[in-house]
Amino acid sequence: MSLKSDLLKFLSQRILNTQTVPQRKALLNVLGFDRFIRQINWGEGTNLVFFSELLDLLCSEGKETLVIFLRGLADRNFNHVSPEDIPELTKLTNRIFALNPNEWNREFRGISDDEERIKPISEPPTHRPESEQCPYKGLFAFQQEDTQFFYGREKFTQTLINLVHNQPFLAIIGNSGIGKSSVVFAGLIPELEKLGNWDFIIFRPYNNPISQMAEGLLNNFKPTINEARRIRQKENHVTKFRTKELTLKKFLDSEITESNHKKNFLIIIDQFEEIYTLSPEDQQEIFI
Repeated sequence: MSLKSDLLKFLSQRILNTQTVPQRKALLNVLGFDRFIRQINWGEGTNLVFFSELLDLLCSEGKETLVIFLRGLADRNFNHVSPEDIPELTKLTNRIFALNPNEWNREFRGISDDEERIKPISEPPTHRPESEQCPYKGLFAFQQEDTQFFYGREKFTQTLINLVHNQPFLAIIGNSGIGKSSVVFAGLIPELEKLGNWDFIIFRPYNNPISQMAEGLLNNFKPTINEARRIRQKENHVTKFRTKELTLKKFLDSEITESNHKKNFLIIIDQFEEIYTLSPEDQQEIFI
């Protein structure tokens, strides 16, 4: 069996609480892939049909997106995978993470090395001229890669830049859909990157903000460690954060000293309100 077939078999048979449409939508919401909800055909079907369609959507965004999804599934705080099945899921995730571009195309896109190399001379370039790209994002937020299409918030973006240079905490508050996330990801971050000397730690709380924070910190400070070590370190940090043995300041002081880091840090918590709407009460106070 191919790696994609092995993964599809695991997803369709071993993921917990995905038998109904509400459960499947909840799965996407809690893992941060609610953008796929509008793209999936929600007619009642087997788990095999659902995960096959979901896997195609994940693969369409690339290997990194698939790996992020699988790591979310393996998070014990979500309880989507039984403890005895986590090692197998971790093994599959590591195999996917290790794929080179040709192997990824072959395993998950069905493109052979020869097909990738031999293309018709008349085939148009994959990159379309900017004028032909649709800048409209619909209901989705602008991201860093959409900066070229993001405009009209220059004055507000400059206000944010001034504020993050002069105060330790900044809350961007407003009604749903007015562009709070867009102005951060397509406005503030790109402008700070132009200034240089900034590093970003980005995460979303979901229903376990402490675990998500630990994941975001590890992604920034330990991006190259293997999956097994990542899981152990994350669980260790989560335990210490929850018992207050470790604080964010202590963690950053230690890592900055160890790596001789000289940049400014901006920690971005998108959908901060989930700390109150989704998180257990015993985590809210500790996290804040």
